Amino acid sequence: MIYLLAALLMAADNPSDAQRAAWQYRRAVVVEAGEALASLVLPPELSAKAGASGRDLRLVDGDGRETPFLLDWTSEREGLATWRAGVKDIRREKENAGTGSAVRSQWTIDLGDERTFTDLSLAVPDVAFAWHVRVEASVFGKRYDVIETEASLFDQAWNSERVRKTDIRFDAPVTARYLRLTARSASGSPLLELAGASVTWRRRLKGDSWSMNVSAEPAEGILGLPANITRYRLSASSLLPFDELEVRTDDAAFARHARLFEQIETPGRQSERLLGEGRVFRLRASDSVVAGESTRIGARNGSGGALYLDINDAASPPLRRLSVRLHGSRVRLLFPVPDGALTLYYGNEATRAPFYDLESLRPQLIQALGTGTAILGAEEANPLFRREPPLRFAAVVGASLDPALWHHERSLMPIRDEDVYALVLKAEDLAVSRPDLADLRIVDDANRQVPFLIDPNFAEEKISLRVQKGVSSPSPRSRYELALPEPMPGNRSPQLSRMEIEVRDAFFERPARLRRARNEFQREAPFSLTLARRPPSSGPLRISTTLPLEPLTLEVDDGDNAPLDIRSAHAIIRVPRVVFKAAPGSLRLLLGNQGSEAPRYDLAGLRTELLAYSAVPAAAQELRQNQEARESLFSRFGTASPSGLVWGAIIAAIIVLLGLTLKTIKSA
Repeated sequence: MIYLLAALLMAADNPSDAQRAAWQYRRAVVVEAGEALASLVLPPELSAKAGASGRDLRLVDGDGRETPFLLDWTSEREGLATWRAGVKDIRREKENAGTGSAVRSQWTIDLGDERTFTDLSLAVPDVAFAWHVRVEASVFGKRYDVIETEASLFDQAWNSERVRKTDIRFDAPVTARYLRLTARSASGSPLLELAGASVTWRRRLKGDSWSMNVSAEPAEGILGLPANITRYRLSASSLLPFDELEVRTDDAAFARHARLFEQIETPGRQSERLLGEGRVFRLRASDSVVAGESTRIGARNGSGGALYLDINDAASPPLRRLSVRLHGSRVRLLFPVPDGALTLYYGNEATRAPFYDLESLRPQLIQALGTGTAILGAEEANPLFRREPPLRFAAVVGASLDPALWHHERSLMPIRDEDVYALVLKAEDLAVSRPDLADLRIVDDANRQVPFLIDPNFAEEKISLRVQKGVSSPSPRSRYELALPEPMPGNRSPQLSRMEIEVRDAFFERPARLRRARNEFQREAPFSLTLARRPPSSGPLRISTTLPLEPLTLEVDDGDNAPLDIRSAHAIIRVPRVVFKAAPGSLRLLLGNQGSEAPRYDLAGLRTELLAYSAVPAAAQELRQNQEARESLFSRFGTASPSGLVWGAIIAAIIVLLGLTLKTIKSA
């Protein structure tokens, strides 16, 4: 206790804080006196705040020098050895010979040598069966001790799920060479055939495993989720170093398929990453041999996204009072004990993993059992912490420009920290910009450019369309006018990626055409397609097209059927994002300069590093006119509508022709 108090007092005013200002957290470390090598077990909550694979962990002494250490991931040492066993002797006899209702089978298994193990796996043919098995162990094959009185082994179809259990995990390690298995079959169950067996030693040192109870709240109102799936939001970080998930419920009998995933949010995009899945079941029946449970599935930790658990209930009601328990292996720090106090720093997103000479001694050190125990103090915030900006060598400002040549702008929300940011553009931004986005710029208050990169087709923007049923001509054909409720700014229509149309009808298959509304009576080849739906499909119809986002006409050949009941329509536009590194201050996005050339920044050489970095989402205000803009002859031509340019050119040509005609008449 005295050592711990002294370490905490020293950590309260640690001179190493200034040198480790990029690390957000610190903890005092106290080692038992007289030990040369120490082992420090990291709690799971620390692993959730540290960097991936512990790359930001630093063990620092009182003089600010790093103490080398070795990270020992006990999960990597699971299943250190597995041995196959041979079946030596098989005996069978009937129980209750008068009725012949059950058969007792007995096998003797030889491991080949004296082994220490924790798991027994039996190779059973792929048939339906239900057995209770007693397991006995012996070192020399003469005196047997019971190590499992009644283990349930079965392969049955239950609640539309197939449940199979052929493994036995013992409560404590077993040392033996011979195993004797006595199995009792249920009435009508086939004889249990044993094709082989194996034992596994799953070694975990004391204190290396952990468990944590986690609440599971039903996630309501999720669109597109099948009715037979119940989704739960778990109150735990996906960064926790867990390797198993246990489903806990009050139900005495169930069999469900479980799926664990994390939901990753990025600007304009939402994705799921599968962390584990499997079948969980519990069968409790006092009058049946079929009894047992398997409520755990293997899993891996995630990257920081929200944790969700999907349970497939089929036609059954959701599980009662469902909760979750996470199980995992702790991480140990093995290090030589220096003189004086030690402090563990962590919480630095930008650093890389250290490399120490101790790595060459890994095989010897991870097996060392005579290490001293290190005690970890409470977590404290580094009082001198300041976030290390990523890509420090990358410039945050470039050359100045004249903003008067740009016609539109969007003000970005104030930047508070130097970091990498990403802004997802909107369809209206594309409408006022050049097709190649060469006129896009980001500037600060002094009109200095902020270098950026464009990540094309990064996200999708869903835009509601107005659906209006037109006059059918001829009668077997229906026409639907699809247009934006309000026209977009600018004179360019962004290109569609696809259209999604909600139709109330449950079953149909009809030819259709999609064409621009303004060219409907001109010789334009329409985009032909087939609109079809077959039960049980009920989602929106998806039409892939590259037409511009402007008023469109959908023609459907109804034949002798009633017209389709189209309820709504949406246009899907692929939009890019702009990735940039910025210093604190105010920025704005400039768009709409038809005469500009594409910018050239040194940042282009860091494209891979910048796009791979986890950028902070940037927010921007609505698109508006640039009040500093001044008109130029080129900009007037650039912003004029195509039809206006055509008529202007025709009128100019007529005037020139009249002038030439008058000049010719005068000359004659």
